Amino acid sequence: MAFSPTAEQHDIASFLPCPGELVLINASAGGGKTETLRLIASSYPGTKFLHLCYNKAAAEKASQRFTANTTCKTIHSLA
Repeated sequence: MAFSPTAEQHDIASFLPCPGELVLINASAGGGKTETLRLIASSYPGTKFLHLCYNKAAAEKASQRFTANTTCKTIHSLA
């Protein structure tokens, strides 16, 4: 299935924070957070991203879906 971003996802993806700044995407379950993050990562191939997941299975699945400039880890692995 092809992914067509919503207007909100497009607006978020067009904004890249300065180094050291954070972006918070607040959405309910199934609200497209992961697809938005994938869109951001693919829009900025020269920038490195860290995607934090709740568990190892989610991190492994995410690492298969994200572009090479994104590292996918569990929150616990950073401890």
